[in-house]
Amino acid sequence: MPRAIRISEEALRWMVREAERIAEDFGSAAAKDFQTRIDSALQQLAEFPGMTERGKIPGTRTFVVNRRTILTIVERDGDLVVAAARSHRQDEDGRR
Repeated sequence: MPRAIRISEEALRWMVREAERIAEDFGSAAAKDFQTRIDSALQQLAEFPGMTERGKIPGTRTFVVNRRTILTIVERDGDLVVAAARSHRQDEDGRR
């Protein structure tokens, strides 16, 4: 049975900003592709939560969506929570 996935406000804001940046830099089709990849990754995560890697911070897991997008996952009340999202060019504090 798939696990419930929640997305933190911070992670959602990053995803929206990143989609807007991609649309501006590469066009709406590329932004739509980014959104589709995120949606597919979240479905995959719900089905196979063990596919993540142990994060650098205790209690976190890391899920690499593609070469460029990294999600930090935590478990809360039995749900998987996307606590943070970032580009591969950012460190864990969000700096580029």
